[in-house]
Amino acid sequence: MSASCKRTCLSSGVIFSAAHQSPSAALPLFGFGAFMCLVRDRYGLLTCMAAHACFNGWNLAWLKLAPAASTL
Repeated sequence: MSASCKRTCLSSGVIFSAAHQSPSAALPLFGFGAFMCLVRDRYGLLTCMAAHACFNGWNLAWLKLAPAASTL
């Protein structure tokens, strides 16, 4: 992986995390944002969008199953 790709992934992670404005979830969101940058680079935009939709669906399912967990 080139240095510019690493910088791009780190920047993407920071922006993704900041955009969600959730201090308690900043680190996992940072990691997911950086991962999504790699997915976008290797597999394309539609795959990235599908992975993001699955991530959102997973979190929505957990919020429905354990609503008290969202207040941690």
